[in-house]
Amino acid sequence: GMYHFWVGYRLDSGEIIYNPMPIRLEVRAGEQPYFPGIVQIVSTDVDGASLAWLPASDNKTLADAIRYEVHLSDQPGFEPMVNTLHTSVTGVNQVELEELTTATSYSVLVVAVDADGNRSKERDYRTVTTFEQPVVVSSTTKFAVDKQLGLGEATTEDGTVFTYPSPTPNVQPEVASVLFVNVGRDVYLRKVDSVENTAAGLVVHTSEGALTEVLETGTIDTQLKLFDINDVASRSGTQAGLRTSRSLRDGIGRHIISWQNDLLVAEQTDHVEDDNSNRVRNTRQKLEYEKEVSKSGQSDETDQFLNESGEKETVKFGSKSEPGLISDIKFEPQLKTKVAWEKFGGVPVGLKEARIVASGHLTAKLGVTYNFGAEVDVEKKFELFKRTFYSTYTVGVPVYQVTTLSLNAVFTAKAEAKIDAEAIATAVTFLKIGITWNPVEEKWENIFEKGFTNSITADVKVHGEVVGEVRLIPNIEVEFYKSLAANLSIEPFIKATIAAETSAHENILEGWGYLKTQLTKFEVDLQVEVFISASLEIFSKEWFKLEKTNIWASSWDPLFSLPKLGLEGASGKVGEAITLTATVEDGVRNPFNDSSIDWDVDPDKATVSGGRTGTFESDEEGTYTVFFSGCGNILPCDFAKQFAFAEVTVEPEDDNFTLISSP
Repeated sequence: GMYHFWVGYRLDSGEIIYNPMPIRLEVRAGEQPYFPGIVQIVSTDVDGASLAWLPASDNKTLADAIRYEVHLSDQPGFEPMVNTLHTSVTGVNQVELEELTTATSYSVLVVAVDADGNRSKERDYRTVTTFEQPVVVSSTTKFAVDKQLGLGEATTEDGTVFTYPSPTPNVQPEVASVLFVNVGRDVYLRKVDSVENTAAGLVVHTSEGALTEVLETGTIDTQLKLFDINDVASRSGTQAGLRTSRSLRDGIGRHIISWQNDLLVAEQTDHVEDDNSNRVRNTRQKLEYEKEVSKSGQSDETDQFLNESGEKETVKFGSKSEPGLISDIKFEPQLKTKVAWEKFGGVPVGLKEARIVASGHLTAKLGVTYNFGAEVDVEKKFELFKRTFYSTYTVGVPVYQVTTLSLNAVFTAKAEAKIDAEAIATAVTFLKIGITWNPVEEKWENIFEKGFTNSITADVKVHGEVVGEVRLIPNIEVEFYKSLAANLSIEPFIKATIAAETSAHENILEGWGYLKTQLTKFEVDLQVEVFISASLEIFSKEWFKLEKTNIWASSWDPLFSLPKLGLEGASGKVGEAITLTATVEDGVRNPFNDSSIDWDVDPDKATVSGGRTGTFESDEEGTYTVFFSGCGNILPCDFAKQFAFAEVTVEPEDDNFTLISSP
């Protein structure tokens, strides 16, 4: 920064005289490390919490030499100082916070420091709150973790019966106890009904368990950023404190990032091909879906479409007919989950608080591309990617939370004839969606905030009409012990209707240099729907369940349309100036361009000119067809010009007779 120093001297009287001109000193620091931010916060006790973050990047300091300072304050937006420093770690990307105050909210800030002392300037402030009261473990219901018992890895087919092939001799879970069962990366919370030794190994029969059977008083309070795992893995590579892996097989690309002790494991899968071998190209700019279509050929790959009679027709896929989806979505919401319960004496466990809320900016680019060689009616559904976050933490007992953000797409298109067109819409919004439990009224309440802005681009070469819809479905699921606790779904989708028709006056228009086939319809509409559901049965079977509910649906928001023109017919006399008035309705986000106005007449024995009001004149009687045309500001006039026409009848002039009276 720039520093200014004023130099002065002291007189014998004690008065200080300063030089009015300061000395300027500019201090330039080395390049600062970049800190991407905190990705997980877990409150673990009345005096503790854990943090996990993404590794900082620096142009010359190795990852294992970067130091991370964790600062705490009771003031939001504070600047890190010596007195706010709580702890620091080097070369790792997580920390356990200790010696905190009960029932206290802290503003948390992590600062990365490189080997030269340069400090990151990013300010990713987060909040962590300690428990109001300590957890109370049940004194009547025992629990155990199968791995800690030495039972090894279990297998299961139905999530009810679990088999341990090589258990430790004389070690088995107690009947009526709660068992945390590990099956691969999944963890089940089950109540043990019976145990038997068989030739296949130790077989444990179970029924549904509940966390409140183990913890009479407890709290789960987590914050998780559902970040783009592929983007982080490609930028960061292998970092200190993290394990990363990449793979591409079976048409599916995978990235996995793991924190120490599996505090957090993040995995992302991108589906390069769907189940029908359709290609889904994944780039940083867009995802494209294509399937080739043709009316001939011998390949076994066919699809069923409807012809004009409504009968199913088998259409073969070839290179010149492709329904297409263009989608690019940016959505890395913060997910906050809190469940708190307690038991008073002999009173059953009560739900004090429950809240699951996702918030963040959503940018969804949705596009339909049509290149059909024949009439088609098609619908495709497929998954574009899935991000899964496995969190393991302890709040008196081990907790296993799985959070999934998936993006699915549904694409439909119906074309009357040969089509080559494209429409792309972009929707941008800040979304806050979730549910909270009202303990007074004992019911779930919705949380929803939104605010959309939209834009549209287009490209058209079309004959006939096509109607298509693209629906992108970002879906968030929160599970505890393989039991779904909540589902949050946001579904932005567009509908595009595009049509071009051959004018009844095609030969006349072609003679004037216009295209015979004119674009008559180009309409793009956006709609958004939001769904939620909740079930906390894994905590207690007595707590209320919320079935999937549509909590909000926008009206159709027109994004784009063509101007609409009209023209009324008229009549007059030979040599008379006849006034013609055209009507113009602006298109949505596509106002009419008055400088594009043209007036034409057929046959060419009359004149017509003007703006929205035209003047027609002819020296010959007869019936004339007058054309008023123009286009909007967005699409080029060479194919988006709109026409309105009407007939003008010109009658003979009145005969002038002189009436002579007789004497």
